Amino acid sequence: MSKRADARQNRARILAAAADVVAEEGTSVPLDLVCARAAVGRATLYRNFPDRQALMLALLDETLERLEAAAVALGGRDDAVFALLAHVAEEMADSMALFDYLSTADISVETVSASRARLAVVLDAPIERARQAGLIRATVGTPDMLLAFRMFAGVLQDRDAATRKQTCQRALDIVIHGIAASPKVDGVAVWAENGSFQK
Repeated sequence: MSKRADARQNRARILAAAADVVAEEGTSVPLDLVCARAAVGRATLYRNFPDRQALMLALLDETLERLEAAAVALGGRDDAVFALLAHVAEEMADSMALFDYLSTADISVETVSASRARLAVVLDAPIERARQAGLIRATVGTPDMLLAFRMFAGVLQDRDAATRKQTCQRALDIVIHGIAASPKVDGVAVWAENGSFQK
């Protein structure tokens, strides 16, 4: 294996290990634990990520990439905002730490500010389409969605994954009904019992 391929593999292994550890322990997890889980030395970790913030932002970048891909896959659907809410809820049920980090990290740091801006960009168009289609209240905007994400983080404190998933389903149901233009809107997708998003 070439040095470049080996370096890519190390970086991927560190990110995978960090994602698991952060999901279990939160963003303040000892970096030695990440090294142990990834089976790399501290020098290898710091060669790829010079500090904790760099590692957290790399994980956040992967999370945002998945959200952006979900938005692209939904295309121009009027109800896409509901599907994106469900996507974020699922991500947070798996690891609320990253969205929690996004909401509490120092906004003066350029990369943190850029990550928040990316999240807003993903949501802006789907929210506007849903408003125009009469699916959500006219007063609902992107700041309300970001507030909903912080609310999700607030209720997902249980370490048990199954309990977090159940709590997340309930929180998502409350948020969706709170932003919907009426108690029952035809065509609005629903959060299914198995935790997937269905029409």
